Amino acid sequence: PIAIHPIGKVSEKTADGISRIDLFPYQKKFMHKLDEEERISVIYYLSEVNSVTSVFKRGKNSNGKEVGVFASHTPHRTSRIAVSEVPLVRISGVSIYVKGLDAFVDSPVLDIKGGRTNSKN
Repeated sequence: PIAIHPIGKVSEKTADGISRIDLFPYQKKFMHKLDEEERISVIYYLSEVNSVTSVFKRGKNSNGKEVGVFASHTPHRTSRIAVSEVPLVRISGVSIYVKGLDAFVDSPVLDIKGGRTNSKN
């Protein structure tokens, strides 16, 4: 087995789509210049998902193309690991604020990566 340890968790999600990720205090040293990124990738654990779907129809009403898990963004995955690239709103201490993260509150955060697009500076 592989041991993966969280670096923090999703602590809050507002009605306007802003999520607060609180990293553990010892992660602060790894945040150098993170505030210069426009977008970040958040890798998190799908702790609220209890089922796996191998084939399903895409779309909000399940009326789209039939695909397998690896051809989709479904949370119903065998690994229960998710990745979302989201706009970075701001950073305050070890709290990272992002917009549009599709994780539940209390989801364990496994990693943060700088976005693939240009940084702010």
